[in-house]
Amino acid sequence: MPIFKLQTGKLKKLNILALDKEKNLQQLLESNLMEALELRFLASEYVTTAGGRIDSIAVDANGAPVIIEYKRNKNDNVINQALSYLKWLRTQKPAFFEKLMQDKLGKDIADKIRLDWNNPRVICIAESYSKFDIDTVEVVPLRIELFKYRYYEGDIFGLEPVNVTEPYDKPQQTKVANEYEADT
Repeated sequence: MPIFKLQTGKLKKLNILALDKEKNLQQLLESNLMEALELRFLASEYVTTAGGRIDSIAVDANGAPVIIEYKRNKNDNVINQALSYLKWLRTQKPAFFEKLMQDKLGKDIADKIRLDWNNPRVICIAESYSKFDIDTVEVVPLRIELFKYRYYEGDIFGLEPVNVTEPYDKPQQTKVANEYEADT
């Protein structure tokens, strides 16, 4: 969707600018995770014992651990990479994550967050996604969220959800079930 700026009664379409480095996208969002995604930032470039680095680790308002992976452009491996990190996270003990929260947020704040270890989230942020990425997210029964970003001239930044996931405490209905209900 194009973005316009109103100048003396006329709309001027803003140009999309390319980010020069993935790290710039990561730093921008890590500095603004609460504002952009309502997440508390915990760690950047977290080295796993299985190899690799998780771009960002956060915790949401419900206490769910959140793994965030960024890609400057469209990248077919972003979901696979994030799922590999989720596999690693699930092999850890909840005490590991509680310690991470205490170290970053302080004991008082961390103690107020009730860790929901059973419902981790994966967030991928990229310029775009392939049809296969979107299809994968729709069939994998995990909390995977895709966001598209745009950076416009005039320091305008947009973050748009690509898929809408149902909250984990509500049963998900399939498209077939929804179509059946519409017919009855």
